[in-house]
Amino acid sequence: MTAAPPACPWAVARESVAAVEDGVRFAPRFDAAGLIPVVTTEAGSGLVLMMAHMNAEALERTLTTGEAHYWSRSRGCLWRKGEISGLVQRVVEVRGTNQERRSGAGVGRRRTG
Repeated sequence: MTAAPPACPWAVARESVAAVEDGVRFAPRFDAAGLIPVVTTEAGSGLVLMMAHMNAEALERTLTTGEAHYWSRSRGCLWRKGEISGLVQRVVEVRGTNQERRSGAGVGRRRTG
């Protein structure tokens, strides 16, 4: 089992598959590159808006600020959704799969600027 990176104070270590599937604690399973895929949907309709990746820092900033942050694999950097376009994703909920190999973020969209 892959443990949560130590830089993630909100995540718990993955003790067992059963603990992750039956538990209520968030234990994301980052891949070898330190990423977890995220499917972002509109909170009200469930409409899929995008699929992206988060690293531990992006997930931490998302949970801390309430605005979606992602890791750009092509640019190799962290980015906040809406930073350039103005279409900020305000996080309404975050969900994990039963084995937490991917996460989902329900968001409300708002234009800034």
